[in-house]
Amino acid sequence: MLLPERFTSRPATYDDIPMVVAMLNQTASNHQKSFFVDDLKTEWSTPNFDVTNSIQLVFDNQRQLVGYIEVWDVDNPPVHPTIWGRVHPDYRRLGIGRYLMTWAETRAMKAISRCPDDVRVAIQCGCDHDQIDTQKLFESMGFQYYRDSWDMEITLSEEPPEVAAPDGFIIRDYRHPDEFSNIVLANEEAFEDHFGYVKKTPEQHLEQWQHLIDTDPYFDPAVWFVAEHLASGEIAGVSISRPRAWTDPKKAYLGSLSVRRPYRRNGLAMALLKHTFHAFWLRGTKTISLSVDARNLTGATHLYKKAGMTVSRHLMMYEKELRAGREYITIE
Repeated sequence: MLLPERFTSRPATYDDIPMVVAMLNQTASNHQKSFFVDDLKTEWSTPNFDVTNSIQLVFDNQRQLVGYIEVWDVDNPPVHPTIWGRVHPDYRRLGIGRYLMTWAETRAMKAISRCPDDVRVAIQCGCDHDQIDTQKLFESMGFQYYRDSWDMEITLSEEPPEVAAPDGFIIRDYRHPDEFSNIVLANEEAFEDHFGYVKKTPEQHLEQWQHLIDTDPYFDPAVWFVAEHLASGEIAGVSISRPRAWTDPKKAYLGSLSVRRPYRRNGLAMALLKHTFHAFWLRGTKTISLSVDARNLTGATHLYKKAGMTVSRHLMMYEKELRAGREYITIE
């Protein structure tokens, strides 16, 4: 697949970040407010992410950036490489999107050699439910719709009541950095039941989380909370937030809410959620957002709706099989 004559492409470098952020903000839909330089720096410096070989840029003959795509295959094994890209709105329907998707698929094929021989490998990508042209592009290239993802949020109009933890538990502040390893591994254990989960070694989990802490200027351990089982002293559940949402500085972002399997179905998740809402109210933040698989296996969507959260963005997820085999990830 070739670019139209007046366009060129090349790999990205870290020096491109400000230019990329500017272009991405020009492409942002009504559902996605803003991109920020600091956030992209954090993302591009993720362990095992190779910027030069995993990002492709397209320019017009005036050297204006008009297209961007990235391929994520940092999991081990990388059974489901993820594609994410954008084309400047003034340059759509010219073949740039198809070119970038073709490049990304070729790049994603390299992940196959790093996966066990009997494991299924499939590329995944997504778009907003109202981006019909993008959906048609995916389908014309052999991608099939398979799932939905939601962004959900709540805007608090009054101080939410404090909710007591269920009998036998307390909800308390996270103790940083002493509890870092314990809270990360407890959270990851709980997410083993989540659709799409790829099991990693404890060292891999800790490395990725440490990277986020070290590179995120908005990391704040004061909005990380622990549900502790009093009898055993074990971490039963966690709530991990960011005081500024990735796409809107006026919102907070609940990045992870999890309860370990032995402690589920006793109201602990709701108590953690309400505790988080109350903490943000006290900080002066009224809107809290999160992202969730629309068919979450542990019933998270029902929990969030019950707590008063509503869907603010609806993403349609697509995939294309590169190699048949047994499914490695958590599925229904």
